[in-house]
Amino acid sequence: MFSRYLFIQLDTTQSNWSPIRSTLGVSKLVSFGNVPAVVPDALIQALQQADGSRREYLLKEGDAVQFVSGPLQGLEGILQQRDGELRAMVLIELISQPQQVSIAIHDLRPLAN
Repeated sequence: MFSRYLFIQLDTTQSNWSPIRSTLGVSKLVSFGNVPAVVPDALIQALQQADGSRREYLLKEGDAVQFVSGPLQGLEGILQQRDGELRAMVLIELISQPQQVSIAIHDLRPLAN
């Protein structure tokens, strides 16, 4: 499940927050106690300019993947399971035998269908 965030600018003392909280698809406002969180403009700009390289969260068990770096670069396999937060077990065929390898998730990308 992916979370999406919408950053808005409202006057916390005079603006009406009710329409936002009752909008279809909005589960809650990020806040500390009853005070909505304030996010610095620089952080919002950095998020908007991010290159989307956190693609590992798009991967799920059973997906066909390709190694994009490291000694297995170019090989294809099937994602078997996550191996912690930063690694995954991938089934590949190596020397005509199925092998399961543990690899850094950032070294994988989904294989185009």
